[in-house]
Amino acid sequence: MRTAVGVAAVVLVAAVALGAAPAAVSADDIEVVVSDDTFAPDEEATLFVEVVDRADGPGGTQGAIVSVADDGAPITVLTDEDAIATVPTGGSRLATFDIAVDEDADPDDYDIEVEVDYRDGRTGDLTTETFDVEITIDDRAHFRVVDADTDAHVGEEGTVSMTLENVGDQTAKDATVEVRALDRGLRLGAQSTFTRTFAGDWEDGARRTLNLSADVREGTEPRSHVLEAEVEFHDEDDVERTTRPLTAGVDVGSEQAFSVANVTSDLRVGEDGELNVTIENDGPRAVGGVVAVSETPNPNVAVRNPEWYVGPMEPGEASTAAFRVGLREDAEPGDRVLPLVVRYRTPAGDIEYSDRLDVVAAVAPELEPFGIRAVNQTIAQGETRRYRVEVENTGDERYSDIQAKLFAESPLETDDDEAYIDALDVGETRTISFGLEADDDAAIKQHPVSMDFRYEDADGDRHLTDRERMAVDVVERETPYALYAAVVVFLAAIVGIAYWKRERLAALRDDIGG
Repeated sequence: MRTAVGVAAVVLVAAVALGAAPAAVSADDIEVVVSDDTFAPDEEATLFVEVVDRADGPGGTQGAIVSVADDGAPITVLTDEDAIATVPTGGSRLATFDIAVDEDADPDDYDIEVEVDYRDGRTGDLTTETFDVEITIDDRAHFRVVDADTDAHVGEEGTVSMTLENVGDQTAKDATVEVRALDRGLRLGAQSTFTRTFAGDWEDGARRTLNLSADVREGTEPRSHVLEAEVEFHDEDDVERTTRPLTAGVDVGSEQAFSVANVTSDLRVGEDGELNVTIENDGPRAVGGVVAVSETPNPNVAVRNPEWYVGPMEPGEASTAAFRVGLREDAEPGDRVLPLVVRYRTPAGDIEYSDRLDVVAAVAPELEPFGIRAVNQTIAQGETRRYRVEVENTGDERYSDIQAKLFAESPLETDDDEAYIDALDVGETRTISFGLEADDDAAIKQHPVSMDFRYEDADGDRHLTDRERMAVDVVERETPYALYAAVVVFLAAIVGIAYWKRERLAALRDDIGG
């Protein structure tokens, strides 16, 4: 006995096959369709019965159970029943039955009985519908799909393999096979249809395999997708014939997925830091050449090493990627999103990219490298003095080649506005000084001065800090009481000397006159 696998029929469109249409019978609410209804003697095959809900309104056909009886046809039904559950309104479900055609079956048309037990979702009534469906036993050349498979996954390219067999008793000549994908999400080649011609004889019992390039669009549901094939050929009488649509399902795999977790970072505004993130292969397959790619359009964020090589990953395997990230001084602190995409190689060798994964990293506020404190912040009107400032390294690393600059505005001014510190360790403090002068008529109140620093960090990078303001208290100049006293004494002395001299002159005049 020859062994064969039957063909699914899942569409209700008219299909030309040796001049016949699919066998379809209907009741008020449901219809059954057997579009591949031709079998050969001595064949084991699968009978596909499609149940279609034709009623109006919600509810559908619920809990449907389908059974088939041979009803005198020369076949043996090997499957008792098939529970297809709910058939939605306007939708369909496929029931499958293994059958064996008698070896001595005469070529002819036969009726079989299809029974559908279900609950009407609109009324809640339990209902049984019985349909007489016609099948054909034919010994001329005809075909079945022996096998159909694909390695394609959602969002990727792959290959669809389909093997057909001539299960008739005659040779087919110059056969052309046309394969269509009934789901828009699955493309064969550049279109939804693929055609291949086999020149010469396709003898009975011979098998031919087609390998089709496939592309599964993003968003396509990962499930069994229906392919429909038709074979055009010339029979032994050189009559051109076309088979009924031969249908088969191929299981499209779910989209390759990755996830991120365990995000840690020491990112800080104005500095470079490290971002670590765990990448996990969520499956469904092992992939190779995994590379984590992080690039951001944010001008305030720069990923120094945008690609991190991970290598092959099994489903469920996790690996850590580390990125060096620099943040400009005008970047905003807080939780920030860095986009990450996983590039990988499929088992077929194709390069694919994952969906974007958002990595949320905490960015700390800018760390001020220096703390400053005025040692003497008081100056008198008209006074010139040394303005001394304590400078502390408040950062988290050693700084060197530190150049401090003082800025003052009227009524304060400086002609010695720079100071230098060779290096400061973390927490270390040094005192520097500048020349500072207050105008004679400076207002008696606080006036601002400011400072900035140019310095080199531990990595050798040069930085310029923002200016930091400090207060200078201008006070009234002290009254020179000692000077006043000296002037009084001096004037008194002058007066005394003048008086003494006058008395002496008077005495001399008296002596001369006497």
